[in-house]
Amino acid sequence: MNKFKLNDYVKIKSSGLAEEMLLQDKENFYGKIIDIVETDTRKKLYLIKFDADSLLKLPEEYIVNSIDNGNVYTEYFLFEEDITKTKRQDSDEQYKKALKIVHNIEDKHWEDEITTKIHSDREMTNKLIGKFINTNYYNELDNSEKEDAESIISIFDELLIYECETNLENFLLSDLKIISLDILPRKVVDEKEFFKSFSNVLIQFFYFLQEERILDNANEFVEFLKKNANLIVSKSQDKTNFGSGKDIITMAQNAGVDFENEEEMELFISEYNQEMEKLATPIVKQDKINRNQKVSVKYTNGKIIENIKYKKVIKDIENQKCELI
Repeated sequence: MNKFKLNDYVKIKSSGLAEEMLLQDKENFYGKIIDIVETDTRKKLYLIKFDADSLLKLPEEYIVNSIDNGNVYTEYFLFEEDITKTKRQDSDEQYKKALKIVHNIEDKHWEDEITTKIHSDREMTNKLIGKFINTNYYNELDNSEKEDAESIISIFDELLIYECETNLENFLLSDLKIISLDILPRKVVDEKEFFKSFSNVLIQFFYFLQEERILDNANEFVEFLKKNANLIVSKSQDKTNFGSGKDIITMAQNAGVDFENEEEMELFISEYNQEMEKLATPIVKQDKINRNQKVSVKYTNGKIIENIKYKKVIKDIENQKCELI
C-alpha cells in the first residue's frame, strides 16, 4: 500500500531541496502532491506543488533561473524519504496572493528581457544606418530621400519591434505589408515628401541588408514596395485612414501649435475635446447585430461597402467614420 497518494499535503525535508532554494529558510517548506511518477527502478517520485508560504520563500534568483531554463518553479519532484504527511498550511486565497507575487517577479524578468532585447535591436539598427549612409545604395537616393532616410529606417524599425514584435533580422513580407498599408498611414505624422521617400529608401536599405546577409532575399520586399509606392503615399494622406492620435496631431500641426510647448498642446487638446463634445450625436439604440452578420455601410467620404461582416467595420462605426445603410 502506498504511503502517499494524490492530493496529500506534505512537509518537505530541506535535504530534498536544491541549495539555491534555501537562501531564506532551510525549513518549513510545504505543498500538495499533484502527480506520482514511477522511475525505472520502480521508485516513486512525487510532484509537489508548493503552498503559499513556500512560494514566498523561493529566492528571486531561483525563480529567474528556472524561467530561463524552462523549468516550473512552483512545483518540485521529491522522493518518498524527502516528505512527511501533514495538514494543509494555507488557504486558497493565500495561495492566490502568493502566486500573484511570484508572477510579478516573473513578469518583471520578462519585461527586463524584452527591454534588453529592444535596446540591442535598436543599437544594431543605428549601427546599420551609420554603415548604410556610406554605401552606393544610399547614393542612389535623391536629396529629399537622403534627408528622410535615417528617420524612415528608424520608424520602420520601431514599428517592427513595437507593433509586429519582430526585428530587421526576422521580419516577414506580411509585416512589411501591414506596416506600409495600415500602421504607417494610421499612426505616423509627417510631410507628404516623407511618405514619397518611404518606399525607395527602404528598397535601397533592403538591398544593403541583403549584402550584409541580414536579409536572405530582398527581392520580394522590393517588389512589394515598387508595386505599392503610390498607394502608400495616398493612404498616408487619406484622413479616413488616420487613427485618432494622428488626426489630432495633424490638426494641431495645421493650426500651427508648438509641439514643444506643453501648455499650448494641452490647450489645443482641451479645445479639441470640447468641440468633439458639441459634435457628439446621441446614441440611437438599435437591434443587436451579430458580429458575423453581413451589413452595408457608407463612409463620410461617400464610399459605400456592401455585404461586409459587421465585426470588420465595428470600430469605424464607433468612430463615426461610417454608418449602417
